[in-house]
Amino acid sequence: MYENIEIRESTARKNYGCDWCGEIIPKGEKYIRQKYIYDGEFCTWRAHCACQRVTDAIWDYADPDGDGLDSDGFYEYGSEICRQFVCPHCPKWNKEY
Repeated sequence: MYENIEIRESTARKNYGCDWCGEIIPKGEKYIRQKYIYDGEFCTWRAHCACQRVTDAIWDYADPDGDGLDSDGFYEYGSEICRQFVCPHCPKWNKEY
């Protein structure tokens, strides 16, 4: 069960890792921080603002009715969307992956 506690834009006080792309969110950069409870456990999600827009699009695509989606399903849909629409335009894209 998922329960959203808070979503807000913050300014990084130190370097963080982006939970979507894995790259560094450098100190001083704006990012999105989400606090939530998942299966009874308190969690924090941090993402670049651009990465958050991608994840929002994935949720809208993968779970349009808001019925719920587990993390495996989210990453499966996310990988599919990125491979088709985002990655071919990214300079780091490796089509062999």
